[in-house]
Amino acid sequence: MTTSELLSHPNIPLEVHINNALTILENLRNPNLLSENLEKTLKVALALHDFGKATAYFQKKIRGEKLSPKEKKLSNHSLLSALYTFFVLQKLFKTDYKYPLIGYYIVLNHHSGILKDFSDTLRLGEEKIELLKLQTESINPSAVNRFISNLRLEDELKQLLKFDKGEFLQFLGEVLDIFDELEEDLTSIFNLENLGEFLTVSYLFSLLIDADKTEAGLKEKPLFLGKKVEIPPSAVESYKKTLKGNSPINDLRELAYKIVNTAEIDTEEHFYTLTLPTGMGKTLIGLNFALKLKERLEKKTSKPVKIIYSLPFLSVIDQNAQVLEKVFAPIGDKIVVKHHHLSLGEYLKGENNYELTRLLVESWFAPVVVTTFVQLFESLIPFKNSSARRYNKLTNAVVLIDEVQALPSKFWFLLREYLKEFAKTNNTYFVFTTATQPYLVEEGKELIPQKEKFFSAINRYRVSLKLEKRTLEEFFTEFKPEGGKSYLFILNTVSSSKKAYKLLLECSVPEGDICYLSTHLTPYDRKKRIRELREGKYRFAVTTQLVEAGVDIDFSVVVRDFAPLDSLIQSAGRCNRNFRLPRGEFVVLNLTDENGRRFATRIYDPILLQITEKLLTEFNPTDEVSLIKLSERYYREVWNSKSRDKSEELLKEIKRLNFSKLSAFKLIEEEPYKSDIFVQQNPQAVEIWNAVKQLMKDLKNKKITLWEAKKRFETLKSDFYNFVISVDVSKNTPPIDEDLKIHYIPYEEIDNYYDPKLGYVAEGKTYEEF
Repeated sequence: MTTSELLSHPNIPLEVHINNALTILENLRNPNLLSENLEKTLKVALALHDFGKATAYFQKKIRGEKLSPKEKKLSNHSLLSALYTFFVLQKLFKTDYKYPLIGYYIVLNHHSGILKDFSDTLRLGEEKIELLKLQTESINPSAVNRFISNLRLEDELKQLLKFDKGEFLQFLGEVLDIFDELEEDLTSIFNLENLGEFLTVSYLFSLLIDADKTEAGLKEKPLFLGKKVEIPPSAVESYKKTLKGNSPINDLRELAYKIVNTAEIDTEEHFYTLTLPTGMGKTLIGLNFALKLKERLEKKTSKPVKIIYSLPFLSVIDQNAQVLEKVFAPIGDKIVVKHHHLSLGEYLKGENNYELTRLLVESWFAPVVVTTFVQLFESLIPFKNSSARRYNKLTNAVVLIDEVQALPSKFWFLLREYLKEFAKTNNTYFVFTTATQPYLVEEGKELIPQKEKFFSAINRYRVSLKLEKRTLEEFFTEFKPEGGKSYLFILNTVSSSKKAYKLLLECSVPEGDICYLSTHLTPYDRKKRIRELREGKYRFAVTTQLVEAGVDIDFSVVVRDFAPLDSLIQSAGRCNRNFRLPRGEFVVLNLTDENGRRFATRIYDPILLQITEKLLTEFNPTDEVSLIKLSERYYREVWNSKSRDKSEELLKEIKRLNFSKLSAFKLIEEEPYKSDIFVQQNPQAVEIWNAVKQLMKDLKNKKITLWEAKKRFETLKSDFYNFVISVDVSKNTPPIDEDLKIHYIPYEEIDNYYDPKLGYVAEGKTYEEF
């Protein structure tokens, strides 16, 4: 083979990159999800996505030669590649413009951060056309055609791809008029009334960028990606035999496990619900069902089926990932990958291959992936390049959504409509697990048909409603801890939790008996204290809502400031969790500040609070059974009361292929008033801070490249953020580091800004002096 001598990356021939990417595509794609026309569109788009690298300007850049400012502009390749893709596909599909437009769009965006709205990509302007003509003039046709002849494609497609400079320049002279007409005709070219077009474009785009980035990550390494890992469906059963436990609810856990284990699987049913009280082992029960479903689907489709396990909070990811890793340990150590914004660094420790490790973690190549709601839903409804590459991993998959009630109610309608279409189109199966199922999936099949029996049999606590308004001072003046009982206080704000901690000390409770938890503590301190709580080290704990869902702790008495019903039920799940007492006690308060304003109104939707207050007043639940019974009525009222405007607006943008507008779909609201602070709380933190500072110094002095700096930071990132808090610094502002652009608390000034018990000092000495 005579090479084209065109490079795609340093020292890598363009045809080698494209041929490897085409091979990877064969392993990624599911032919059952692609029509013949879509197959051809995708192949052509992948073959040509780097066509623009054939310009003299790009070739000069990739060889390290110096470029003038104008040449730098002319070395960009995405738009030229996209237009040549459109040009070729137009020849193939004649007047059916749907496929040329899809090919154009997915190639154009393959280096975008936020994806562009479809219609916006058709507005180019004369200035861009002139640059495109200059780029085209610089291309050597014989080199490009050698590149095309070296591609592992059918002869028919290679003939179609053949480059004729004059013909393409003529097209560039006409493209503005062509695109103007196509923009006007978009509604007749695409069906913008349903979700199908969005799902198609997202799938093709995902396959293209995943194949491209995977090839770049693997380089010359063996293409192992098609290798199937055999996971026995009995993996959970084998693991359960190693467990020892004498919890009084073990018999009930075992009964629930057996019911789900023998549940009939209908592969026509894409939605399942698993509804059980907290502490009933939903993680293992759900995983066991997912393995059975995976086995059935693989027999039916002869394609590997991935399991994605998602949870709402970073704080519970590690806990659940550890369980899954133990389940699959006998099979191998690359079965489970944990993916969130800090996880890459954990895997890089002890690994030399940055690219390969990053590929395995961020691309979800493992058979089982544990991730956050944010990562999952940004991949399901993609608007960013980085998450769109994972969309294809959610096809032919079983997705477990644990603690599903944590999804914001304003998005229920959007998710209900979207997931139905997604599941049907992509052969995806969803399992929703929780103690309280929201109105998300009406037609889901419940895996515990007589779930009420479990809730009745496990009546672990009394409910005491104290809904008259009171201040923290009024509550703690009356509070008298009873001997032998442990107490968990869950407050709604950090300030009220700190005040509660101080008032508890005034009740003659020894400081060493109290654990305090909030986001004002570094993750380093929080993880340590949660571990100590699980070990039963403290009799008293004062926390914010961060222990509400999924954190496995157990107290005799749980006192909770007022909150929406689903939050109350989740908090109550920490009360007598393991049924070691005949009855625990769950107390609901209605706390206010000194001005009579309820803390609950500062953080919760008023509609949810009103519905909760109405139901609690009307039905006056007295125990776990009667409290949880209210959840169905609560979710029904929320469904009927909440505005669907946000959901309907986003659904409209999805149908119109307005990808950039989907950035409004945020499961976690941003808090712009908060700033990050690095806390040098111990010698380990100081060492990590100094390592990152040295990295920046090396970058400034050009001892390392930006790429090398990013790689080195990834290995430090999880440790670095172990000491970072995000808080309002307006009343006690620590210094800011100009290199790292982050506030930091120097080790020698720690007392001014960070209390070892309560964390960040919101109004410290520096504030009070002025």
